[in-house]
Amino acid sequence: MMGIMTSINMRSGCSAKAGAAYSGYQRDDNAIRAQWAIGQAISLASVKMDKEAITMPVIEKYAKELFATVSRVKGETLTAKEEKQVAKHIKSYTQTAGAF
Repeated sequence: MMGIMTSINMRSGCSAKAGAAYSGYQRDDNAIRAQWAIGQAISLASVKMDKEAITMPVIEKYAKELFATVSRVKGETLTAKEEKQVAKHIKSYTQTAGAF
């Protein structure tokens, strides 16, 4: 079995040692999408609204809508649990430093 894995790793340009170094990493796609949605929400709000009208609740609202839009476009449906996780991610990225 080790020979097969070494062969696969060598073809992909990775050594067996390098592959082991990444075993503890878990990608959080929801966090990545939430950060993307927040960036897009800021861009959208800056085009649609006066600067003074852009608030964190506005950014959060747009970000949640954009996050859900990505899921719909991909043909996914968000469960209530996933929607709560998304809201939590977006909230954590849009809170001001004073809120911590």
